[in-house]
Amino acid sequence: MTALSHPTTKAAGTSAATLSGRRAAATAGIASAALLFLGVFILNPPLNADNGELVTWWSDRGNQTTAAVSMYLFAACALCFLAFLAHVYARLRATDRGGPLAPLVLANGVVFASALTVAAAARGVVGKATAFNDQPLPDADTLRYLMQLASVALGVIAMLAITATIIAVSYAILRTGTFGRWLAVLGIVAAVVLLAVQATFVGELAIPAVVIWTIAASVALWRTPSPPDGSTR
Repeated sequence: MTALSHPTTKAAGTSAATLSGRRAAATAGIASAALLFLGVFILNPPLNADNGELVTWWSDRGNQTTAAVSMYLFAACALCFLAFLAHVYARLRATDRGGPLAPLVLANGVVFASALTVAAAARGVVGKATAFNDQPLPDADTLRYLMQLASVALGVIAMLAITATIIAVSYAILRTGTFGRWLAVLGIVAAVVLLAVQATFVGELAIPAVVIWTIAASVALWRTPSPPDGSTR
């Protein structure tokens, strides 16, 4: 009796572990979307101000603290996205065996997360240095180009990388049916929006599309059972 019940017990334990891992990854995805939105929303430095206005804005202790908080939100977003990405990659690798799409999703997702950390540092280094480490405020040109670096990392590199990630995920879904074809359709729409906004040279405006897609993909991940072999554990 014991010998017969052991495989059933083991399978039940594997299923529970897979379910908890799937839900943890989905939660991480939703958290990354919320953190990205908050990180962008709370900090809005003047990009077209003259030198005096720029230095005055960054001299405010409240703005310095907000910049540091934005930095931590971006960093947390990148880490949560990687947790979400790892599970998406495993699911695609399990269903599209031997195909190139899962590695492509992983590579572009890592580029996206890396670009977020660069943007985080550029957005927050002045605030952290001045508000918490008592360092002097840099000159206006340094402030200006730090914000431009953050804009390029977020609006160009990160947005192009997440666009490639979404396209690869959508194509993989159309090939394998993983997560449901509705997510592929949403991904195609999000990718079109992201590419269209890139043409305006203000890629940050497409962040809502990234947030919506990430939340939708997280919901799909939560709801979609793992393959029977438990390969995504």
